[in-house]
Amino acid sequence: MDQLFAWAWIVFAVMVISGNVLHLLYKKSEAGKRAVPLRKQEKVRARLRG
Repeated sequence: MDQLFAWAWIVFAVMVISGNVLHLLYKKSEAGKRAVPLRKQEKVRARLRG
């Protein structure tokens, strides 16, 4: 019974760690894609206000 509990925690810990790593990798790639459109929107807004 103790071995089952230990393996369950190890599997849970691996899932949590892999999820965090995947989130960090996805966040970096998405930040690069969003940077350019945000700058274009700021220029358009500046033209409309001024």
